[in-house]
Amino acid sequence: MKNMNQFLRFSDKKDAEYITALEAAIYQFQGQEIGAKTISKYLSQEKLAEFNLVNPYARKVFREYLLMEVADVEGWQFPSGGAIMLATFADRAWACCDRALNFDFDKTKQKIRNALSGMDYIAAIEAGVYPHTQWTTDGITGCLVSFHCHAVVWSTSKSVLRRHQAKIAARFKPVHEDDKKLPFLNNLKTLKDVLTVIRYLTKMTLEGYRRKSSGTQEHVPLDAGHHYRLFKFLRGRSLFDAWLAGGKGTEVLRRAKRAAVRAAQAEPMGE
Repeated sequence: MKNMNQFLRFSDKKDAEYITALEAAIYQFQGQEIGAKTISKYLSQEKLAEFNLVNPYARKVFREYLLMEVADVEGWQFPSGGAIMLATFADRAWACCDRALNFDFDKTKQKIRNALSGMDYIAAIEAGVYPHTQWTTDGITGCLVSFHCHAVVWSTSKSVLRRHQAKIAARFKPVHEDDKKLPFLNNLKTLKDVLTVIRYLTKMTLEGYRRKSSGTQEHVPLDAGHHYRLFKFLRGRSLFDAWLAGGKGTEVLRRAKRAAVRAAQAEPMGE
């Protein structure tokens, strides 16, 4: 893709905002001395080769190579009758309270793989924080964290994807009764659409959401507590734990991972 650096400016800006918000939260809850050690261990550029899920530098490297691999895929020419869509999955079983986070990445990925069996896709799991929605998990009440999955799925036609959507819909229970039927699909018409979605999939959890009476939702700020509690839960996972692929997407994701790991290992520490 031409002008990749320019295309990445938006995500670089959001990464910087994420680092600022999360570091402030860590210092607030841990103090300067312990907080500095935590930041160095999990968020520093020196640790990017560990590919921790919360490390923005590791995510930046992976994002760049994933976008390059996706841009190079043959078949993104959008032939007549072909279709590429963004599928979004959520399930009530994946929802939890931010003060009792208990999400299972491995179990969720297997459910997504089963639902998309036989399809070509690249997918990522992320946390959606709803600071104004109360949720109770194991007797502990806090705000809702709705883990969900976005998948770029491609096939020979929209009708194939729509039929598959209807086939698997009963496997996913909405977090709220008035939520849209899941998984829901959004059409991607151009290569730029695909790359923009992939860029979106690589983002950090910087903002939260608020449900509106219309059934839609809007972005809202997260406070230090939201950032810190989510950080404590996610810091034990690899970045790659949140990604999965199937069919032709498997090799695309594999190549991106390998290239990102090689680049991270070769990068001079502290630069």
